[in-house]
Amino acid sequence: MRRKSTSLIIIVVSCVVNLSNLTSSYSKDFYLSHFSKSLQLLSQQENCLAYDRAVEPNAQKRTVQLKQFGIKIGIPDNFRTLLRNNGEVWILNPVDYDLIACTARGGRGGRGLYYQFVKRIPNSKHLSLKTFALNQYGVNTSIQPYKFYHLNGILAESSLGRGTISSSFFLKIPPTEHIVEISAGCDCDVKAKDIIGFLETISLL
Repeated sequence: MRRKSTSLIIIVVSCVVNLSNLTSSYSKDFYLSHFSKSLQLLSQQENCLAYDRAVEPNAQKRTVQLKQFGIKIGIPDNFRTLLRNNGEVWILNPVDYDLIACTARGGRGGRGLYYQFVKRIPNSKHLSLKTFALNQYGVNTSIQPYKFYHLNGILAESSLGRGTISSSFFLKIPPTEHIVEISAGCDCDVKAKDIIGFLETISLL
């Protein structure tokens, strides 16, 4: 915050010097008005930390169809989905969704998120699911088969060498060689049992 304040002071001084060289009073009024509005916008910058509060999932559920993945997911009625530019879909509680919207609007402050996600990953080398998962997480990853309806997938769990456990479910999409990853993002432990709980809310279209 100290660096931002210093930069702002420099900008103000620079503008005053430039204005002193103007001969037109209209031009002075225009620039002063424009600069005043800019300062007002800066002072009203949204505080994203206002969205740092707990929220409980609604007991009532709704179904979200993700046709691009051939699945549908049952989520709490108050939860939101977010389609990212890379095609990845996040499932977020309403407060975390509002926090992302706040930062996208240029708000200040933030914190970690917990979100479940589904994404498609190219598999141009036609790797097996096991090899693909090991490439993603490392050789010390625990791999176990997990059947998702009639499709054979695998669960991968690893500490990634940072002490935090990360887990994902990997599944090939027939007839392509693309791989779907179903997981959760967090700066906390995400264990295989957490992913199994997520999979239990998902069914095929």
